[in-house]
Amino acid sequence: METPISYATRLAAFHTGGRLLPFLHDIGVKPKAFAAGDTEAVERLCAVAGIHSAPVLHNTARTVGKRRSDLRGEELSAEFLSGSDTVFCPLCLAEDDAAANGNPGGRRQRLSWALRVVRTCPQHQIALLRRKRQSEDNRFHELAVRAGARGDPGRARGELRTPACLTAAGLCDDAARGWSWA
Repeated sequence: METPISYATRLAAFHTGGRLLPFLHDIGVKPKAFAAGDTEAVERLCAVAGIHSAPVLHNTARTVGKRRSDLRGEELSAEFLSGSDTVFCPLCLAEDDAAANGNPGGRRQRLSWALRVVRTCPQHQIALLRRKRQSEDNRFHELAVRAGARGDPGRARGELRTPACLTAAGLCDDAARGWSWA
């Protein structure tokens, strides 16, 4: 499950070879509204991309109040989300890079990485890496910028963990619900 911001970042890289912010401006989506999970902003992106908005909205954390978001019907405090940190699994990014012929513009931010309580990659059972935001320039967690030019699988090897999934809260069971989108 990919985050909407990640999907939009990949669209920007594919269609313009550039970054997310200019792409959003070009297609008439307000970046601040998109980052807040505004339904109209997400629907506009989906219309431009020619895809149905329902699965994308399903993976969207929508701001519902001061330091509160709604994700899949669950109201979460800001502390539950990764916030300004960019979080990723280096092995997942290495796989994304390989699938995109080495192009870091093909990297996908998994929805589970956006949850602060998830510290282990559910697929690879290794510790997720965290990058603090260093400037306002990258508030959208663009993995091609924040995670370096290439995924670094060697750095995380040997840090095997037992993953903890949030299935009780309904945040990790997309396959059972039939939700899928790329």
